[in-house]
Amino acid sequence: MIRIPDHTPRQDHRLGDIRVYVYKHSHADQRTPTHAGASSPSGRTCFHWGLARLAFSLRARPGARRGRVVVLQGVSGAGKSTYARTLTEAARAQGLHAAMVSADDYFVRLGSGTYTFVASKLQEAHAACFREFILHLSSAMDANPGCVDLIVVDNTNTTVHELSPHMLAAQAFGFEAEVHRIGCDPAIAAARNLHGVPTQSVRAMAERMARDRLPARWVVREVRS
Repeated sequence: MIRIPDHTPRQDHRLGDIRVYVYKHSHADQRTPTHAGASSPSGRTCFHWGLARLAFSLRARPGARRGRVVVLQGVSGAGKSTYARTLTEAARAQGLHAAMVSADDYFVRLGSGTYTFVASKLQEAHAACFREFILHLSSAMDANPGCVDLIVVDNTNTTVHELSPHMLAAQAFGFEAEVHRIGCDPAIAAARNLHGVPTQSVRAMAERMARDRLPARWVVREVRS
């Protein structure tokens, strides 16, 4: 089942044994799904292509100068990369220009095509990801407005401190920006994350997300997997 934002025609979709809820909220209207999200027998998260189109319009609203930035937030193993690919593929299927940036890409390059995590390189990986993000934003300044319709930032971003640079940069370059919070049971996320993050660390990430209040002015969408 998908819970659609109030401004979107309500539709319900059952994705096998997985229920996904997507809805927009403000901090003055904190809502939670009436059912917990379920995982598949394989422990994998599934997102339907229709989810992206139903959740929000990938094109910027009338009056916006350029495209849209979606910054993901979620613990390791929550399904962020799957969701990011869903958004970018759905955008491209609509003939839009979509890009995805992730600190993981640095470790894939480091391993010559194989993900190779090196803890001492984590800060450098995030710096490289942010530079790539800025390059996508700035490319819109050098070309016709609308040449970049969607940029998805696929990192954990569990705190406002980590989210803020992306939100501020998007605003500076004339993009609309949203935070999509990918919710998942920490035990399930720990079991399926590909980076070997232990359950205790995943729970700590979830606690930081729950504790750190996002600015009320930000557009935030909750996604339960």
